[in-house]
Amino acid sequence: MKLFPRSIVLLIAGITASAAIRADSASGGVRERKVDAGEGVSLRAIEAGQAGPGPTLVFIPGWSTGADIWRQQIDRFAPNYRVIAFDPRSQGQSTITTSGNTPEMRAQDLHNLLEQLDARRPVLIGWSQGVQDLAAYIERYGTHDLTGLVLVDAAFARRR
Repeated sequence: MKLFPRSIVLLIAGITASAAIRADSASGGVRERKVDAGEGVSLRAIEAGQAGPGPTLVFIPGWSTGADIWRQQIDRFAPNYRVIAFDPRSQGQSTITTSGNTPEMRAQDLHNLLEQLDARRPVLIGWSQGVQDLAAYIERYGTHDLTGLVLVDAAFARRR
C-alpha cells in the first residue's frame, strides 16, 4: 500500500538539545509563538524559514523533550524550507495538563497546530514518542494532505 503520492527522504542526523532558540539570519529568522490547541491547552511553536513551493517540515519531539531538541535540524533546513517545531502538551513551554496526554489527543493538537499555522503539504518528522503521535494522527486524519513522513528511532505500534 502506497501511503504518499510523493515522498521525501530526509536524513535527520545529530539530534542534540540546545539551550535556547535565537534569531538567525541564515535561517530566515526563528520565531516563537503560542498556538491555541483547544480545551485550555496552548502549544509553544517555533517557526523558521519561509513558505515556498516545497513542503513544510514539521518536527515532533519525543516524550519529555521540547522543540529545542531539533535546533540543528531547524538551522539546517530553514534556508530552503519552512520549518516548524513545537512543544507537545505537557512538555517544554506548552501547557502542562493532567489529562489528554495520549497519542490520540496529541494527534488532535498536531492537527490544530497545522491548521492554525497554515502548514501546507507537510512532511511530519516524529522522534520516539512523536512516532506514536504520528501513528494516531494518520489513523484519525489520513495521509491525503501529507507530502511525507519520517520516523526517527521508533516504529509504528499496531493499533486494534
